[in-house]
Amino acid sequence: MKLADMLTEISLGLQACLRVTRLKDENKCSPQQISMIKRNSCGKSLEIARKARDMLGGNGIVEDYHVMRHMCNLETVNTYEGDLSAFYSIYPFSLFIYLIDLIS
Repeated sequence: MKLADMLTEISLGLQACLRVTRLKDENKCSPQQISMIKRNSCGKSLEIARKARDMLGGNGIVEDYHVMRHMCNLETVNTYEGDLSAFYSIYPFSLFIYLIDLIS
């Protein structure tokens, strides 16, 4: 079940990136949308790496399986991107408008 959940999140993230890329090619994408997809992808990637480490148990932290290396890289990206509360405080109005457009 965990592996299926991980694969689902990866697929959803890839589809979101593909969609926002196509919107950008058509000049129909805002910087806030790009930031939102980027932030979500970073968070989900870190969550998936943590699940993979837990699934492998003690092997999740050894060099042979590379999970810990990827997790450290993702922690760095997550720190660089900033936490979610800071992200939403920067774009509250833009996100509100985006969500309204999404619904209608």
